[in-house]
Amino acid sequence: MLAAGRVLRLQLDKKSFRSAETQKVQTVLQNIVLDVQDQEFVCLFGPSGCGKTTLLNLIAGIDSEFEGKLTFGSPTIEDGQARLGYVFQDPLLLPWMTVESNIRLVLPKSQQSSDLPWRYLDRMGVGNVRKSFPGELSLGMARRVSLARAFAVQPQLLLMDEPFVSLDQQNAEVLRELMMEVWLENRCAVLLVTHDLDEAIRFADRIIFFGNDPTSIVRESLIQTQQIERNSLIRSEIRQQLVEQN
Repeated sequence: MLAAGRVLRLQLDKKSFRSAETQKVQTVLQNIVLDVQDQEFVCLFGPSGCGKTTLLNLIAGIDSEFEGKLTFGSPTIEDGQARLGYVFQDPLLLPWMTVESNIRLVLPKSQQSSDLPWRYLDRMGVGNVRKSFPGELSLGMARRVSLARAFAVQPQLLLMDEPFVSLDQQNAEVLRELMMEVWLENRCAVLLVTHDLDEAIRFADRIIFFGNDPTSIVRESLIQTQQIERNSLIRSEIRQQLVEQN
């Protein structure tokens, strides 16, 4: 069940890049309207290199050079700016800081004395690395810390850019389960980038399919079955339905 209220609206007319070598301007994203509701889990699905990460960076404010309009808004959002969590493709932990310092860096002042962030580390199974440096962590442990850091800010909108990439199947599966457990307990709006349809089917309330050149939204599919009810058989049936709609 989704809560009432829209967290995000992106009206993207065009996003272009200029080649450093040729100075030629290339449009990569065009004519995209994206709404995300409170507590909604949305997956952005499309082939590698189609601009999904660029889209997340626009929403995060990392890249502000685009034609269009980005607005945040819901009863819980003040001053038109949502509290964002971001899980990047790489963990992006500052190597000269301990895990604890990396997490404290993103916390608002009101949470600096809270023990909630460290509970997220515990939930991700890495509570014992709080005083460790990123260079002492395996990739799997670093990804767990990255997820804990994103949840620690108690985001109203959580951005995730292929957070399980480069992990072996077993570690990726464990981390998917942990992420879903924590999200179900602390529902926030989510935008997850993936090129794995099975992953999208597992998590999403809504899947947005990207294609064309320049990239735009090709279609959207709602999944009515709740995430906790999606066993392997149900996911297989959903996949078949999506394939037939294509």
